[in-house]
Amino acid sequence: MKVGIVDDSGFMRIVLKKIVKQNSNFNFLWDASDGIQAIDKLIKDPVDILICDMEMPNLDGIGVLTEIKNRKIKNVSCIIVSGQHLSSAPKILDALSLGAVGFVSKNDESGESNLDTMKRDLNALKDVIIQKNNGEKQLLNIKSKKSNQNQLNFLPNNFLPSKLLVIAGSAGSLDPINDLFFELGDINIPIVVAVHIPKNLEEYLAQRLNKTSNKNGYKTNFGVFQSLEKGNVSIAKGGINSIFKRSSIDYNNIIIENIDASSNTYGFTPSIDLLLKSAVENEIKCDVVLLSGLGKDGTEGCYLQSKIGGNIFVQSPETAIASSMPESVLKICDVNGCEHPTVIGKFLKKTWENNKLI
Repeated sequence: MKVGIVDDSGFMRIVLKKIVKQNSNFNFLWDASDGIQAIDKLIKDPVDILICDMEMPNLDGIGVLTEIKNRKIKNVSCIIVSGQHLSSAPKILDALSLGAVGFVSKNDESGESNLDTMKRDLNALKDVIIQKNNGEKQLLNIKSKKSNQNQLNFLPNNFLPSKLLVIAGSAGSLDPINDLFFELGDINIPIVVAVHIPKNLEEYLAQRLNKTSNKNGYKTNFGVFQSLEKGNVSIAKGGINSIFKRSSIDYNNIIIENIDASSNTYGFTPSIDLLLKSAVENEIKCDVVLLSGLGKDGTEGCYLQSKIGGNIFVQSPETAIASSMPESVLKICDVNGCEHPTVIGKFLKKTWENNKLI
């Protein structure tokens, strides 16, 4: 896989080149000292992976991602790196919204520079990108299983929604989440949002959604909640996995438990598959909206949920910044709808109203 590197620090470019050259799956092609140089080189010499610093003069990481999107540069996976983790949280979320496949910190949890940690995290993302590329090759010329995609307006009036909704995604899913909640309005069922985010960014994501998804006077409450309650949207934590459990005190009370993520199959956290599979194991039926994302995480979970009666909706791949997650679900799962998130949101709200869930 061809790799380009952009960082305004000459020392960091040397470090990143060393990491890249130590990996047999990487083929270092070029480096750049700012975003403007990187875009110019990316157009002339395309790469599969762009490792991009967040803070740079002339054009920073957000600017690079914006240019890639505006110029419609295809088939490049962008990894954002930064020495500032929590202080750059809003920018990191912006980067993920624009389609960055992941974030790697130059420092460890103590705030000190740690090249071993950075190397480990970069290699983990590399494995996910390889899985994604292999999956896309397998999906070529393969039609989805029989589904009601693009037919939401024609589903029967007796369509029954579940009383729990999971909204999941990865790269490029934050804006679709806003679109979805804008249409859902005030909610009266528990909702869990599980998107791939770096460690400790869940509170920032909740704050962001409280600002961006309540513009029409809605009173949806976004936060990091252990117990699922009507009207609350719980954000699954980054850096660890979340699973559903039934309360030992009240069987009908569903809680979220956090567990170690060191052995995650796909490298990203929280694991969408693990969350959905835990619901099946605890006989918890839920509806799922799977949005833009990289790789296959969520595919098995959606399939298992559909087998116990959960309704599965996916963002139409042509509207997704990263289409491999929706496409992977469409390959094996009978979905109830494949549409733009706005259409899915309107449909869910209508079914909730019909079934007096709001």
